[in-house]
Amino acid sequence: MSDINAVQIPVFNRSDPGLWFVMCESTFALATPKAITESVTKYNYLVSHLPPDSASLVRDVLMKPDTLTQLRRFLGMFNFYRCFIHKAAHILAPIVQFLEGHTNKKKSHSSVRKSFEQLKWSENAEKAFLAAKNAIAEATLLRHPIPGAQLSLWVDASDVAIGGTLSQLSQGKWEPIVFFSMKLNKSQQKWSTYDRELFSIYSAIRKFKHMLEGRNFSIYTDQKPLIYAFKQNPNKCSPRQLRHLDLISQYSTDIRHVQGSQNIVADALSRIEVDSITKSPILNFKEFARAQKDDSDIQKFLHNDASSLQLELKPCQTSNCNLLCDTSTAVPRPFVPTFFRKLIFDHLHNLAHPASTKLISARYVWPGMKYQIKQWVRCCESCQRSKFQGHTKTPLGTFSLPDTRFTHIHIDIVGPLPPSEGQIYLLTIIDRFSRWPEAIPIPYMRAKTICREIFDTWISRFGCPSVVTSDQGSQLRSSMFVDFTRMLGTQKIKTTPYHPISNGIVERFHRHLKSAIKAHENEKWSELIPIILLGIRTAVKEDLQSSCSELVYGTTLRLPCDMIDVSDIHPCDIGFVITLNSDDKIKLSTAIQKIPDISSKVTIKNPVKRHPSMILYNVPSNISDEEIQSHLQVFQTYQCPLKIRFQFKGRLTNTRNLVFETPAADFHKLKNIKKVPIKWKMYNLSEFYHIKRCNFCQSFGHTTKDCRYNIPSCANCAGYHQTKECASNYHLCVSCYTQNSVNSSDPAIFHSAKDFNCPCFQEELARFRKSRDY
Repeated sequence: MSDINAVQIPVFNRSDPGLWFVMCESTFALATPKAITESVTKYNYLVSHLPPDSASLVRDVLMKPDTLTQLRRFLGMFNFYRCFIHKAAHILAPIVQFLEGHTNKKKSHSSVRKSFEQLKWSENAEKAFLAAKNAIAEATLLRHPIPGAQLSLWVDASDVAIGGTLSQLSQGKWEPIVFFSMKLNKSQQKWSTYDRELFSIYSAIRKFKHMLEGRNFSIYTDQKPLIYAFKQNPNKCSPRQLRHLDLISQYSTDIRHVQGSQNIVADALSRIEVDSITKSPILNFKEFARAQKDDSDIQKFLHNDASSLQLELKPCQTSNCNLLCDTSTAVPRPFVPTFFRKLIFDHLHNLAHPASTKLISARYVWPGMKYQIKQWVRCCESCQRSKFQGHTKTPLGTFSLPDTRFTHIHIDIVGPLPPSEGQIYLLTIIDRFSRWPEAIPIPYMRAKTICREIFDTWISRFGCPSVVTSDQGSQLRSSMFVDFTRMLGTQKIKTTPYHPISNGIVERFHRHLKSAIKAHENEKWSELIPIILLGIRTAVKEDLQSSCSELVYGTTLRLPCDMIDVSDIHPCDIGFVITLNSDDKIKLSTAIQKIPDISSKVTIKNPVKRHPSMILYNVPSNISDEEIQSHLQVFQTYQCPLKIRFQFKGRLTNTRNLVFETPAADFHKLKNIKKVPIKWKMYNLSEFYHIKRCNFCQSFGHTTKDCRYNIPSCANCAGYHQTKECASNYHLCVSCYTQNSVNSSDPAIFHSAKDFNCPCFQEELARFRKSRDY
């Protein structure tokens, strides 16, 4: 009580009790209590939040409950401050799950015994406990009710919870008085959206009825059909809906619609995250390039001539910026600033939790990266919990390998696993030559299902294998599977019973696959299979010194955080043809020339540029091609006919436009004269650009006949109508507007899409000119 007496309470003013109450609030808010006592806590509750010293003590004193009894005690204290805590149901959702199945009122011997059992805290539950402690210490400062102020009840419902806010109008602004949130049980979560929204109004009124009785207030919801709830035919309502509407009508019938984006608080209170999906931060390439300029390590290497790194600025493939890359290897490796190193590691390591050293060093570079990556892998909690640590290293043996890819495969079945989207088992396939893996979720372990998945997933892409190796599973020894392999012309090899080492290549793949699924900590393992396979396929194999994707496609697969990559690759009869830009071609050719064994097998060719084109406008159709060529030869250096690439109808009646292929020497002469006299008349002559542009959607890269859109875009105002029907004086380029939205750039957009000075058109024009020999 000494702490309470230390605060001098003002003398009670009978004439103005409201002023006395405000003075009490100010006195307690300015006071700094030395310790937390029951009485002090009551007064802190009166002023709606804890002082800073008390808040720090709440964080330090409250310990994590070990039993259900201690957990109920903590939840009771949390609920005492519940009306002051924003998103209370959201915070407690992972903790309340401990009480499922332990809410029976009869205290039997088994229930008493379970109340003192140790709780198994998950990572999400521990985070929720820390968030709850912080929420108590930093409870929202709510406004005290103002007598006679206009009240409003804002409610919302999500799939798993409901929430509401009671607010009052003060000085033209809505101020929160109290919060409300409640998690729905399993049967309530199955209700329709209309029923859940109606239940949120019903529950909020019951919660705040002591503040709403005898007051006029409005109810705001984002469910528009509810505003007609009291005007509909009662025969259409279910008994539950009638009961809810009956209670609501006793307090208010003024239900108003509000947009979901404006119903912020109630919407947030009803949003409870059920599945904890970890989202990696997005890698901002422009921030990456900006950080390179200020990084001290990069500055040291730039001024160090003895370093083996060859740092050069290279354009980023996915952003309009230049990155400082090491070009001493065949593939440019961006130099990673200090701030982005852990982020790069998380992006690549979290795919399938591999060793990651060679995977990252093949794409990026920074000083001391091998030691740093090794330490990060050792400190990865998911790897520690999921991976097997007691490895037994055996000497490498020699095994016969097939001569080509996809001729010998190994198959097996994993499971049963916890049900995930109806799938219980995993059919695994791996190629013996390239180590290319496949993992296919299946609902049943039947021979018919296995044959269908092998045919749809593997054979449709890689062809029929010559040899299939499997264990002695009954499904793989069935007559259907034997007939299936016989139909494909495939030899079936069975391993020794109870000897999994005979099929070791696929069993080792199972260990990696299971540890990766366990490391992701997601019950829906079927959703994780694609991203895990991407990580396994791009990881470098120790014995092969390459990844399985390189053995299959001839190049590495592009990962989410890759910045530099080749532009095109396609197979030919004797290998692969790789298309690169000029800078990458020079680097690749230099690296190939340093390796004699490879240089003799690789052919490097420079693509031949085509001649530019000239167009002659509105030539009468009765003038022959020979007569036109004779008039053009007067201005040509080489007296040979120009090749007519194509012609099309001119704007004038009975005229045509001709497009000529023009050598560089003749091109500049013809471009300068601009007009050609034919039969005592001048015809316009200018350069022709082979740029595909659709007059229907105004997009580049295709023509109108190949357009895949059903709605047109206007070239003048970017409206959803054809250009010839436009009556607007407003100009907006749809191409520049789209580019600005996608790339976050800032080009000039207030012009017609047909404008020659359009930045998008100029970009296409620059790309076209690079392909022509001027």
